[in-house]
Amino acid sequence: MGVLIFVHEQDAPVTPLTISQAFNMTKPSVTSMVTSLVRGGYLVKKPSQRDKRSYTLKPTSKGETLVNNTFDDYHKTIKIVKREMGKDRFKELVALLEDANTILSEET
Repeated sequence: MGVLIFVHEQDAPVTPLTISQAFNMTKPSVTSMVTSLVRGGYLVKKPSQRDKRSYTLKPTSKGETLVNNTFDDYHKTIKIVKREMGKDRFKELVALLEDANTILSEET
């Protein structure tokens, strides 16, 4: 959900590299998340005109609706977890979730 919200909120075109840098995630983790969101009909890939290997991401109307309906609740929950865990433990949680996503992407 975080990736979908991130893409939704950006004014500039978003690439997987942009997401990787913003969330401090590995490219395989980002690829797994993007693939899942594309398959679910929440994002579409727009091929780059300059580099045919690259693409940008845009939310679909289904993705926009989901973000608009859940955005406030999502941010509230994340803020509570971050506040209660503290910055360092929250960072560790994010790293562990990244590891879990990598493992799951390798298993499927």
